[in-house]
Amino acid sequence: MPIRLKKRLSNLDIHTKEVFSKGYYSMIVKIFGIIARLLVSIFIGQTLGPEGLGNINLINQIITILMVFSTLGLDNVLVKNISVGVSQRDFSSINNNIYSSVIIGLFSSFTVIVLGILSSRYLAEQIFESEFIYTPLLIMFCAILPQTIGQIYASGINGYRKVWQSNLLKEVLTSVIIGIGLIIYWIFAVEITILNIILLYALGKVVTFFSARAYWHKLFRKKNYKRVYDPSILKDSLPLLLVSSMVIISTSTDVIMLGWLSDSAEVGLYSVASRLALFVLFFLQVSNSSLAPKIASFYELNKKSDLQVLVQRVTLFLVPIGILFLFAFILLGKPILGLWGVEFKEAYNILIILGLGQLINISTGCSGLLLILCGFGKVHSYISTGYAIFNIFLNFILIQKFGAIGAATATSLVIALENITKVYFARKFTGILSIPLFK
Repeated sequence: MPIRLKKRLSNLDIHTKEVFSKGYYSMIVKIFGIIARLLVSIFIGQTLGPEGLGNINLINQIITILMVFSTLGLDNVLVKNISVGVSQRDFSSINNNIYSSVIIGLFSSFTVIVLGILSSRYLAEQIFESEFIYTPLLIMFCAILPQTIGQIYASGINGYRKVWQSNLLKEVLTSVIIGIGLIIYWIFAVEITILNIILLYALGKVVTFFSARAYWHKLFRKKNYKRVYDPSILKDSLPLLLVSSMVIISTSTDVIMLGWLSDSAEVGLYSVASRLALFVLFFLQVSNSSLAPKIASFYELNKKSDLQVLVQRVTLFLVPIGILFLFAFILLGKPILGLWGVEFKEAYNILIILGLGQLINISTGCSGLLLILCGFGKVHSYISTGYAIFNIFLNFILIQKFGAIGAATATSLVIALENITKVYFARKFTGILSIPLFK
């Protein structure tokens, strides 16, 4: 860790230090993952153009939505339960939580796979009118099972406070596998097609599953505890299913509706701009990964004043970073988009609009995470549900009139309003204000 950063950390309280120190390593991992994903995306964009990249991103967005119903909100519950279990050294509870989640995940993912396979032809030919995505959809549906169980183990690892390791498994390893696969394709002159690329995505999910499972068993060595299925974890996770589903539907509405109401080329342009705009959100995601175990344990121990100081310090650190990224997009957006190909420069205005929305997102801090981990998941779900419906309605109207620009405008407006609402209700129900502007 750089000396200057270490000196700054030395002036902070122990809990803020832990968040930033763990966040630092998570940041390194996430940066590596982002670079891998960007290189993969650039390669696909230059090889297959906006239409090919749009089809691949559309498939991945469909799988992302289905994964919500496959994991059933278990990932958030595991982070909370295992974090509390580690604090209390309740290894029996930790063991039962993971075991129960895996059993539930096996049944839920199998159900989603069956339904996905049965509907794949209709989705490909009737909804998105693209025969190229039928077989790739089938392959990705089958990969949902290892992806679900891998996600469960990775969430358990995060709850065990191995934050950067969890991020490596959740967000990086698959992209690295895809990148290595593309290099092998290039060396052996294998034709780059949508199908061949999707095969690499599926392989990445399988490798991630085996890696997450192996690391969990290396981390948790309390094998003398008897594994007991605990149905209460499903009771805790189901309310969060609505939260997760609304969040994912809200974040996926733009791409899915563009694929439905427009064409794959527009999806390709929009997806690149959206991926770049998420840079603004990058440090919030890193800090949330580190904050999640702290929020759960502090609130459980009624350390609200310490928790407020912690989350406000983190938000204060995040805001200028978000502004810096937005200015970078304004000044360098077109050259950056040109890395994917000349035609991708058309996405510049989309990038700026989405960047503004994400800046407001990062400026509100971890308000949503506070509601979820402090026992107010239902409140969060009501907020998410309302704005998800509003997002669908707004995208439907604006996409038909303005295409990808309309999708960006609708999405950014909803992001801004939703996160401001979460700040208000997080303060109301938890007593904790995530932004450091008012006392």
